[in-house]
Amino acid sequence: MRIRNGNTNAKTVAVWGWMVEAGGFHSSYIRTAGAAATRAEDKVALAAGSWGPYATGDGPIVVDVWPNFSSSESSSLSTIINCGDFYLYIFDDKIQTYTPSLQSQLTGLVWSRHQKLTITTDPDTTLVRVEGATSGDGESSTGTTSASIDSVSDVLNVGHKPGSSRNFDGVVSRLRTG
Repeated sequence: MRIRNGNTNAKTVAVWGWMVEAGGFHSSYIRTAGAAATRAEDKVALAAGSWGPYATGDGPIVVDVWPNFSSSESSSLSTIINCGDFYLYIFDDKIQTYTPSLQSQLTGLVWSRHQKLTITTDPDTTLVRVEGATSGDGESSTGTTSASIDSVSDVLNVGHKPGSSRNFDGVVSRLRTG
């Protein structure tokens, strides 16, 4: 690539890392080594004892998600967070918490592809609160549960459930305690 600043003194600049994105937002660099490549799913597993800064095991967990599908396109169960016996799922027009003893879900949500949703969940109360949907924002809770999240002994899986095809299709960001 040659760049001119209005006179005849052209400078040569090396440019690399250009990508064409099929989605509505950019992803990180995908090394292709001369051939087309597909980005692998983002999956994070924070080892037991290493995710204390993200969740203490007490109180709510807040996460921002940008699904690669709209509420009308979603039909299969996708795992946003899995830790111990607690799950946060998104599917159809629902966002649901699941524990062996209780489930809580917020239904009737409407969102577009790549629309940011902020989800607050509390494993102790099965709370699920959604903000940022086109319509349907709100919260639901079915009461106290025996589910436990232990930052010392549990692996925190973000965007997937190990050994399952129920991986989240989208971006999960800003996992934090509420």
